[in-house]
Amino acid sequence: MIVSKQLNMHKHRSFGRPLPFVLIIAYKAGWGFIEVVAGTLILLSWHIITRELVEDPNDLFLNWLLSHFPFGPGQALPLGAAIATFGSAKIALAVGLWFHPRLTRQIAVIFLIGAAIFGIYTSVHAFSLFKISALGVELIILAYFIFVLPQHLNDAALQQ
Repeated sequence: MIVSKQLNMHKHRSFGRPLPFVLIIAYKAGWGFIEVVAGTLILLSWHIITRELVEDPNDLFLNWLLSHFPFGPGQALPLGAAIATFGSAKIALAVGLWFHPRLTRQIAVIFLIGAAIFGIYTSVHAFSLFKISALGVELIILAYFIFVLPQHLNDAALQQ
């Protein structure tokens, strides 16, 4: 609330919506798209790796890759499907926020709390600066959704 008033975020608009709201939707949609592509590539990668090794059994890169990252068809399906599903959920969340922000805000808060809990869990068990940075971004977005977005939703531009 205070941050929103200090930065006059209500005055900064893009596509008729508050700029932070548009940036968060773009961020979620962009990462969702990347995760869908990554999940699809993981699903298809085992077939590509197998075909490449059949063509050239001495392929140094693929042999190095398989020796350092044991990866088979049993891991490709669940991992690729999970990443693609999570990315699809982010895209659905972004689309829902754009078209139905009041309804989707509540779903987004639950989604972001789950992501934050998972981020805290993974950061405690395997610390890295990247994980802490990603957790920080999720917590900032969560704070925006809880404290600032309700003010923005009272704005006439977002009335449904």
